[in-house]
Amino acid sequence: MEILFVLAIFILGILALVTAVRLTLWYLDVLVTWVDTLVIMCGSLIFSFGVLMIWPGASSSDGLVVAGVVISLAVGIAALVVVARLVFIRPNIESVVQQGWIKVHPQVLLQRKTNKAIIDHACAITKMNLPLAEGFYLAGQQTPGRSGIVLQAMATFLLHGMKLSEAYGRYRARSALTLSMMQSGERCGQLPAALQHLQEYFARERKIREQWVPAWWGYVAVFGMFFFCITLFMMVVVIPKFTQIFKDFGIDLPLPTQILIGTCDWLANGTPPGWIVLLVPPALVAGIVMLRVMPRGYPKPYAVSVLADRIAWGIPGWGAKHRYAGYAHAASVLRLGLASGMTMPEAVRGAAALDINIVLRRRFEKLHAMLLRGEPVERAGRRVHLPKRFLWALRDGQDRETLAASLKLIERYYSLVASHWYLLLNSLIWPAIILCIGSVVGFVAFALFSPLVKLIDTAANF
Repeated sequence: MEILFVLAIFILGILALVTAVRLTLWYLDVLVTWVDTLVIMCGSLIFSFGVLMIWPGASSSDGLVVAGVVISLAVGIAALVVVARLVFIRPNIESVVQQGWIKVHPQVLLQRKTNKAIIDHACAITKMNLPLAEGFYLAGQQTPGRSGIVLQAMATFLLHGMKLSEAYGRYRARSALTLSMMQSGERCGQLPAALQHLQEYFARERKIREQWVPAWWGYVAVFGMFFFCITLFMMVVVIPKFTQIFKDFGIDLPLPTQILIGTCDWLANGTPPGWIVLLVPPALVAGIVMLRVMPRGYPKPYAVSVLADRIAWGIPGWGAKHRYAGYAHAASVLRLGLASGMTMPEAVRGAAALDINIVLRRRFEKLHAMLLRGEPVERAGRRVHLPKRFLWALRDGQDRETLAASLKLIERYYSLVASHWYLLLNSLIWPAIILCIGSVVGFVAFALFSPLVKLIDTAANF
């Protein structure tokens, strides 16, 4: 059992090490293949087991120490490399444009800012009917910092005859939604309108974050860590003392107290130890952050993104936010496509090519296939479970002008509904956290103080 436990710890340690190395290399814009990952994993495994074999009196605790040392060493080296790249290396056009890609550090921290600069300047350039390459070069010279370098790098690709979507696709920290919307606008000859939609969407999202999202996430993190440390101290140090006192007096413990004592004993002395469960919340948070900052694959999303989309689709509230935001983007693409003279199947194909939630994307792909077979749009929409208001806009538009107005109304409606769900979920997070913390505190207090009454009665009889 001890060997299996040590092996499990090493497997977890190696997985954490490989993840840290891959994220660091991705952060530094180094293309990593699965062969490189296998080499890193095998080398780390040999090093870890070698240290464990020569460790005098090796045991499970020594295995934990070695795994912790290896992981800490990898994270420390990664942090030093990242800091050194940020402090001592200043980007320029020659260092940013490498091997056909636009690479700039730190792309994770600059991702939202740089994408906003690209969309805003692209909208201004197309409205003034300037050449894209010249406009992006001038905008890059006037924009300070690394975002300006990215704009100048895009101008370099545009000078080589690339389209805007192709040049933007060379940016490693691109937004897949922005890229897909650019391609749809270029396909139907409505690029300025597509850029305008993106600019309005991101401006609305930024306004909601700045005005309505309270800045208490740091407070939540500090408070959660403080509460976690106190609870862990009570369960590992305080409650075992109470357990011994209860045993000395021979008191029959109630069920909540037995559950609490059993949990504490499992955390401290279980095999495998229960503290492994405590790694689940940080792992979930790290996974969510990684999914948020890493670019999505386009046109084919990564398997992790597909899984995350399907999970998000089934979460109450959060799935509604994704669903209605996707409907708004799809309505915009349909409106632009039909306004350019496309047929309904061609416009629906453009909506199916958007980087929206994978479940909604599959529905529009099925709708496109049904329309190609000659089915009426209303019946096909009902079969793929499109909402009634979306079908109303497609059904009641007798001509292209009326249909464009209906889709514009639907686009604005679903954008507002998505913002409503975002604000609602944000307002419910803090009460939910307080409720969970209060439930844990109440359970621990009840489990500790309920046997104290019997303990006082027993002590009074002596």
